Amino acid sequence: MSTVATIAPSPSEMTGESLRILQFVTGLRIGGAEKLTTDLSIALRQHGHEVTVASRADDRDAFARKLRENGVDLIWVPFPKPGLRALARTIFHLRRVIRATDPDIIHAHNPAAGTIALVARLLARRRRLPVVATYHGVRPHRLRLAGYVMSGADAVIAVGPTAAAQLRDALPRERVVEINNAVVVERSRSTADVRAEFGVSDGLMLVSVGRCVPQKGQLLLLDMLAELCRREQPRDVTLVIVGDGPLLPDLEARAAELGLGDKVVFAGGRSDAPDIIGSADVLVHTANWEGLPLVLLEAMVLMVPIAAIAATGVSDIVRDRGTGRLVEDRDPAALCDAIEEILDDEALRASVVAAAAALVERDYPISAMVNSHVSLYTSLVTARSPSR
Repeated sequence: MSTVATIAPSPSEMTGESLRILQFVTGLRIGGAEKLTTDLSIALRQHGHEVTVASRADDRDAFARKLRENGVDLIWVPFPKPGLRALARTIFHLRRVIRATDPDIIHAHNPAAGTIALVARLLARRRRLPVVATYHGVRPHRLRLAGYVMSGADAVIAVGPTAAAQLRDALPRERVVEINNAVVVERSRSTADVRAEFGVSDGLMLVSVGRCVPQKGQLLLLDMLAELCRREQPRDVTLVIVGDGPLLPDLEARAAELGLGDKVVFAGGRSDAPDIIGSADVLVHTANWEGLPLVLLEAMVLMVPIAAIAATGVSDIVRDRGTGRLVEDRDPAALCDAIEEILDDEALRASVVAAAAALVERDYPISAMVNSHVSLYTSLVTARSPSR
């Protein structure tokens, strides 16, 4: 079964104009920028545009397979590792991609990719080729640096209201274009099948999705689960953490230290994350900051209630007791209280999931995201090439 948005015709589609678009993202493993690049590229191709994705990716990566299955060309470039030699290698590979594909526009995702694209454009002798960079979010103390490295782009896309406000403090306001994130959500497995995989029968299943990195604050998840298990009336609950990354061993060690045993499942990186989210009783989100988190939009489309820590980007879409439960402090007990309120108050649960689904349909539709990108591309191509 699947939930797939219908995308309205784009402005260039209605005028019969087709664009050659080069998307550049450094990787295509699990992540918000990777998913957005994939969904956007497929939708653009469905509208008749020629889309090529340049990335360090192969068919082991779920998003790479999805792009190929939908007819989007994928060209490998090396990951931009630290060090001038490794960075130069990525730049020269991207220069070759630019010369081979002759795009009308380059769309780079995140500041580092934007900088690489600008240098590669120069080396490819395509000074008039427009470069767009999407800002998916960075650590707050790196915002000024991000603004500086993206300042050479023709436009910088902010993925939500808070991201736009941040960028307008770091860049000329005319360079910043707000295009809200959106998601295409597809399910292929039943709730019963997913819950059986994780050994959840009649109990409750909490789910968290995100890379195992400090930004996502997942140690708080484990402290919350330990608190939930210590309560006067403990619940039969399983926490499924979906994601991989350098902090995974630390999380596993902390779970053992807290004696959580079979109460927590580390599922690793998964291509079927929407199936797992859609099978949850509550999606729990503990990130310290975000651009505009796609996992929350996915939960809203799937009508799964959200308990989240208030953070940059998260508060754009989760309103306390409006579209979820929003906890102001990084306090395990307060997060437990929010989760228990969602579980115990049927009226609140029904209200927040309905309001969240309506919010996504009204303010974050995939059709608006795609059409806004095409309008921006078209305006920049026209400005750079008046004779086009």
